[in-house]
Amino acid sequence: MEHTIGNLGQEIRQPSQPYANLSPEGVRHCQVNALLSAISTLETPPKGAIDLGNGFALLRKRDKDHILPVDGPARTIQQFLSAHHPLPKIKHWARLLIPNGQIAQTAWREKLKAHEDLCASRNIKFMLNGHIHFTEIQYFTCLAIGEDHLCFINVAVLQLYSMPDEELL
Repeated sequence: MEHTIGNLGQEIRQPSQPYANLSPEGVRHCQVNALLSAISTLETPPKGAIDLGNGFALLRKRDKDHILPVDGPARTIQQFLSAHHPLPKIKHWARLLIPNGQIAQTAWREKLKAHEDLCASRNIKFMLNGHIHFTEIQYFTCLAIGEDHLCFINVAVLQLYSMPDEELL
């Protein structure tokens, strides 16, 4: 609410009559939001985002420079690509917009925040081979594949949680 009031205050165009434009700006925001809700294809991803199609988009923050993955993620990426493919340098991406409008966060950026500011949206539930799993998203990245014709595969690097202890359930 405070954020919306601040935005409306910035959009007031005539400082001599600051509240004369407040109501029309509020109405305009409501109209735009109604259109975006009704016709979701009108909304484009924010600046710096990569549209992945089907309602998905990688959102910033992102590494400035490419880095070589290390430890567990490096082994996992190498196994995913196959042994004969060199380990590529990558850029971490912090957030993923999903088709329902929610944003999945990553541990890569969340671990930099104060404990009270952490989001649970980096923890996800998914189905694999008919079983439900819970995981923490470490980061999102794009992997360059191929030698003659490069293509990019968008992946999430995950840390799986152990299965629940049946005795505790």
